[in-house]
Amino acid sequence: MNLGYLTLRRLCDELKDTWIGVRVRAGIDTAGDLVLSGDNGRSLCLCASSRQSYILDRDGAAPTEHKPPPWATAHVDGAAIQAIYQVPYERIVRFDLVRRDRLGGTHETALIAELIGRRSNL
Repeated sequence: MNLGYLTLRRLCDELKDTWIGVRVRAGIDTAGDLVLSGDNGRSLCLCASSRQSYILDRDGAAPTEHKPPPWATAHVDGAAIQAIYQVPYERIVRFDLVRRDRLGGTHETALIAELIGRRSNL
């Protein structure tokens, strides 16, 4: 399925209802996709393959076979999703995350999914 601008816009609106305020843990599934497992009992799979890019929201925890990359462990694990939105007129979805550091301060970061076919990137 081609993720066009309007499709991603609707997807972002649907994700906001179930993912805003949810704490996530990162993992990698057997296909090599980034999986965010939420404390709401759902999982969000982000794939930026050159053949097919997608975002999949599913009930239950997705199996994670491999350790996440160091950047995901440092910036995504334990973070709460603060906002989800699409960059205007682009096929780019931005997840704004906030997490507490060891000293009790907050650290804000963003996970950006560029879902542009062969040039997809996380």
